[in-house]
Amino acid sequence: MPHYRFELVLAPLAGEFDGDLCNAVWEACGEVEFEQIAGVPRIAFDRQAKSLEAAVAAASADTRRAGLTPVRIELAIESIPAA
Repeated sequence: MPHYRFELVLAPLAGEFDGDLCNAVWEACGEVEFEQIAGVPRIAFDRQAKSLEAAVAAASADTRRAGLTPVRIELAIESIPAA
């Protein structure tokens, strides 16, 4: 199965990424990178799935399970495997 690298940009947080939120993200999403840039939170994923759609759907569901709201996806064109 191919790997897909992408970021989910999230709705603004009420506070900061504190220890409890970090733990919730890691528990729900696994090994991810998360950060806030200019107050906009985002989570970077590297997922293996049958399709990009499946990878994004699973990451979005995991993110919601952590109590966060994804609002858009960002990916570099080179992160899409050749057909």
